[in-house]
Amino acid sequence: MTDNTEHRSRSKLARFIAEHAAASGRTFQEVALAAGYSRASNIIRAFATDQAKVPLDRVAALADALRCSTVELFELSLERHFDQETFRRLRPLFFRDVTANERAWLTALKEVSGEGDPILDSDRAARLKTLFD
Repeated sequence: MTDNTEHRSRSKLARFIAEHAAASGRTFQEVALAAGYSRASNIIRAFATDQAKVPLDRVAALADALRCSTVELFELSLERHFDQETFRRLRPLFFRDVTANERAWLTALKEVSGEGDPILDSDRAARLKTLFD
């Protein structure tokens, strides 16, 4: 099996973790330690290869260590924990449906602002309004 085929066969969660770990500039060991795993041997590699599921109570710490969205990581983790029908029924309890376009806007806003949660003050709102006038 080629690396590309292996990459496609992994879950969305595994690919998400592997991609964010690589983008973080940290090794799997460093990510594990930053996420609070004291015996970090291969836990992040196990998550990134679907050999282990991310414990739901560790999602927030792992998201911080990966420098990624806690919401996205939690959603992908839930999806991995439950069968498709159960996840479909649970999803609305935790997540408001956000379209791909809305996610793209949010990502762009975070990138151009340089902030993880940019405040929409009156100046920024006025500048955004001019984009659509």
